[in-house]
Amino acid sequence: MKEWMTTPTEKEREWIMKDAKAIELGDIKREQKNVDKMINNKKQTTPITKLKRQLEIEMIISYWIRLFIIKMGWINDFNVIISRYIMMPYFRPLRTLGEHADIVTSAKFSRDNSKIVSSSNDQTVRIYDIKSGTEIQILRGHSDKVNDAQFSPDGRMVVSCSNDKTIRLWDVKSGKEIITLTGHSDQVTSAQFSPDCATIASCSADTTIRIWDFTSGKEIKLFQGHSRVINYLQFSSDGQLLVSASADTTICVWDVQSGEYIHILKGHSDIVWKAQFSLDSNFILSCSKDNMIRIWDLRSGIEKKQLKKLLFIC
Repeated sequence: MKEWMTTPTEKEREWIMKDAKAIELGDIKREQKNVDKMINNKKQTTPITKLKRQLEIEMIISYWIRLFIIKMGWINDFNVIISRYIMMPYFRPLRTLGEHADIVTSAKFSRDNSKIVSSSNDQTVRIYDIKSGTEIQILRGHSDKVNDAQFSPDGRMVVSCSNDKTIRLWDVKSGKEIITLTGHSDQVTSAQFSPDCATIASCSADTTIRIWDFTSGKEIKLFQGHSRVINYLQFSSDGQLLVSASADTTICVWDVQSGEYIHILKGHSDIVWKAQFSLDSNFILSCSKDNMIRIWDLRSGIEKKQLKKLLFIC
């Protein structure tokens, strides 16, 4: 049995996953029924809040033990168990979207909350109408995994970036490609519109950040400073600054006009996945492979607080 499990075929893996998911769904339904029964039986003698918490803890422990016994791919993380059984009463899916054929790498709302754009390793970008739940555009053109996609501030365009080293601009209404921006020498990990919708910023595994005039398709600025892959970037609310997160463990804050960095934020001990401005752009929030979330004061560049991540839910 052990030897067979080490070399299953793709079809066999698919069957195993389907069977496991079916078992899991059945188990969840049974657990929920048991919880309801126990609550009804004990509610006269035990405070309801305390009872629910006790049952949730027991359920988590039982599935945690199960993880070590079964070691199946469908229960592969303690966080999944916690998110499923603790958060399930508070967060329920309103709608399920998507026909992607591979991993979905990003999903973002339009500013008016009427649409969602998603990107995928299947080399496509897709746009969905939230109200109807229908797919309204499939944007094809990239020749490799698409890492990121987002709407322009006015909602009329989408920008996407890919392992094919390009950034592409799309018309939302027609679904047609407007322009392709080329210049990066390695995969492009993130691309963002400036708040005034005048330019696009992109970052790459080539360790550079580039600013583009997407009307002409020309690169107008090149920022250099990171020593490894840049995973993410974001404009400040006024468009005057950029923040970038890198595998070199640092966060850089850049002056968009000069192209010079004004802060290098150091403190993380491993890859920094993302860094973002607060809504008022006075603070920066970062998260890292070192399991830490850090909050930084933008003006001084000093770390204000650090939080250890207990859950990592993607």
